[in-house]
Amino acid sequence: TTLNLTYGSASYVYEEMNLDSIQVQIPVTDGMVSFADVQQAYEILLAGIKAQYHGLNAESKQFIYCNLKPSENQLKNGSETWELVSGVGAGPVNLFNFGPNDYWIWWNDDPTQSGICGGPLYPSSTIGLGSDAAKEIKRKVLLRKPVVQGNYRYINPVDVPADPWNYPNPNQTQINMYSAFLFENTSGFPNYHLCLCPDEMNFYLYGAERIVYNHPPIGARPDGLNFVTIDIHGDLGLLPGNVSYPCHRAIITYAELIQYPEPPLEF
Repeated sequence: TTLNLTYGSASYVYEEMNLDSIQVQIPVTDGMVSFADVQQAYEILLAGIKAQYHGLNAESKQFIYCNLKPSENQLKNGSETWELVSGVGAGPVNLFNFGPNDYWIWWNDDPTQSGICGGPLYPSSTIGLGSDAAKEIKRKVLLRKPVVQGNYRYINPVDVPADPWNYPNPNQTQINMYSAFLFENTSGFPNYHLCLCPDEMNFYLYGAERIVYNHPPIGARPDGLNFVTIDIHGDLGLLPGNVSYPCHRAIITYAELIQYPEPPLEF
C-alpha cells in the first residue's frame, strides 16, 4: 500500500501494462519479523520497481500499481517468501478502434513473426511483430479505459479470470461467428477460422469491455472495485474427437480507487 500511495497513479492513460515480479525473503523468529528486516525488504522491492521502470523503453510511462502477496509454501527454514507484482503503464500511441487494415491472427507467441494475417497489409514481415488479436484488443481496452483526474491511487488489487464459455453471445446467428464476447472457435464446424477481420476485432473489443465494466452475470467486475488492467491471451484446447478449440482467455485486475492528497513521486 505504501508503494502504491507514494508512487502509483490511477490518472494516467496507457495502452500497455508491463508487469514484472520480484521475490523477497524476510527472516521469521518465533512467528515475528523485525522492523529492520521489513524496511530492508521494502528497499529491495522499491529498487526492483525502479529498475523495471527505467528499463522500459517508452516515451511516456508511469508506475500504476503493485500487489504484494505471500508465495505458496512461504514459511520455510525460518523465513517468509513474498512476491511483488508491479505494473508500469506505457503509451498511448494508437487509435481507439480497429480500422480496415486490422486483420490479426488469434494467437502469435513468436516475436519475430508478424501477427498480420489478411487485408491490404498481408503479407507483412515488419508490421505487428510478436503481436496478435488478443494483444491488440488488450491495447485498445487499456487505451479506452476511463481515468479519473487528480491524485488517485489503486490499492488492494485482485485478479479475476474471464473465459469465453462463461460469456456467450445470446444474439449469435452463425456457427463459429461471434458465439461469445471473447473469441472462440471449434474445428470441424462451418466458419472455422483463426484470422480475425476488422469487424470481429471491434466486436471482441466491445465484448472485452462489456465483461470488464459490468457486474456478474453480464461481466466480471466485483462490487466496489475499479478496473486497473487486463491480460488477454490465446489458448488452444483439445476436445474429444481430435477437435481443436482456439480461444481467448483473460485475467482482469481490479482494485479499490482512493483519493490521495499528494501527486505521485517520480522514480
